[in-house]
Amino acid sequence: MVNFSKVTRGIANYIDREIMPGIPSGTFKKVAIGAYISLVMRNAENSILPLLSSAAASMTGVIEKNGDIDIDTLAEAIKQSMPTDGFPLDVNVLGLQLGKITFSRSDIDTIANYIKSA
Repeated sequence: MVNFSKVTRGIANYIDREIMPGIPSGTFKKVAIGAYISLVMRNAENSILPLLSSAAASMTGVIEKNGDIDIDTLAEAIKQSMPTDGFPLDVNVLGLQLGKITFSRSDIDTIANYIKSA
């Protein structure tokens, strides 16, 4: 179980270490996307956390009443619903096209590890 703060830090770390290095340094695209992601993560508690207390979210059984998230169960459920070879994802932030990446089951493990170690 991890708290929501660890989830946001872990996702931010994943983006910083796994996605951002693929964007050329010193470009407007990297600066704009980096600033945007930073602001979204900073505001996640206000924008995303309320969604986790919804009836639909509580029915999943991965979110405790105190807001802690069973990241291992969530990661396994996501991986089980994914195609074995992953799926293509067009990454577009603020209208800036980053390109297409293939998001795989191992990426889910990587994100879960970033979250747990945050």
